[in-house]
Amino acid sequence: MGNELKGYKVFIAEYYEENLKDYGLLSELGAEVIWGRDHGDAANKYTEADMIRECRDVDGLIMISRDGMSRAILEAAPKLRVIAKCGIGVDHIPLADAADLGVPVTNTAMTVVNTVAESAFCLMLASIRKLPQTMKAAKGGRWRIPEFHYKTVREKTVGLLGFGNIAQAFARRISGWEVEVLAHDPFVDKTVMEKYNVKKVEFNELLQKADILSVHMPLLDSTKGIMGEKEFALMKKGAYFINTARGKIVQEAALIKALKSGHLAGAGLDVLEQEPANVDNPLFAMDNVIITPHNSGTADESIVLTVRQVTKNCADALLGKEPDFILNKEALPKWRERFIK
Repeated sequence: MGNELKGYKVFIAEYYEENLKDYGLLSELGAEVIWGRDHGDAANKYTEADMIRECRDVDGLIMISRDGMSRAILEAAPKLRVIAKCGIGVDHIPLADAADLGVPVTNTAMTVVNTVAESAFCLMLASIRKLPQTMKAAKGGRWRIPEFHYKTVREKTVGLLGFGNIAQAFARRISGWEVEVLAHDPFVDKTVMEKYNVKKVEFNELLQKADILSVHMPLLDSTKGIMGEKEFALMKKGAYFINTARGKIVQEAALIKALKSGHLAGAGLDVLEQEPANVDNPLFAMDNVIITPHNSGTADESIVLTVRQVTKNCADALLGKEPDFILNKEALPKWRERFIK
């Protein structure tokens, strides 16, 4: 490798401090890397003014999920050739505006699939086995807890809301657990689901039949708030709700109501409507709710893969190569017109 990217600047808005060497491709190619904030600095978000200042003279932007993007930021960055997003979700990036300005947006679609699926599986088991409650009791010296009633996964109906890569990975993992698996996803054909021994059903049927409902859909205009009071009321009394997708898919007040009333037995949540979460959120006070800090895609192995993929996506775009996992391919004609000589 030489100086193919000499003269180019890349702003890494959030970085994984323990994985700095995995961003090395950019420096090896001669790019100037501008380091933003450590990923662990969750309390400080960039404002729009911050992002405008940092991006006005950069050719590439690598970002995660915490800090937003807007058309104003894009318009203030005339040299910007690519936005490379760590992870899957891009609901905080205006894809159409980026396409209009000839800026492709990429993600790392496959690097966290198995990690998120495992996390959803973990939340399911911990919820149905009342792990937080029993751990608290054991640490308090209680070894016989007659008021706790546990369930098994065996012979239950597991519902998957969405059937993309992560839900498919979840389905592979639950195969052999002697369960019925149902899924609703209008964009996935039933023949795909059948390969995983999963039955395709309509939305209401999924809600009515699932003993455990796990959410695996992106946050779109069509999915925002899709789980509300009516939908939770349709679920079985005593069902469990798992969400490792996006918090705003759920109307949180409706979830809280369903849990407080006892209609739902419990919930395992990696995502909330507001992040970082407000500690006054009633969900934190509920013993039957497990909350993790939006880290379902985080594992030592997946972070390495993610950083290397996002860095490759950024480098490829700067080199004039079409990068992997472009989410707004309509940006490419203008991108080529502006940047590919």
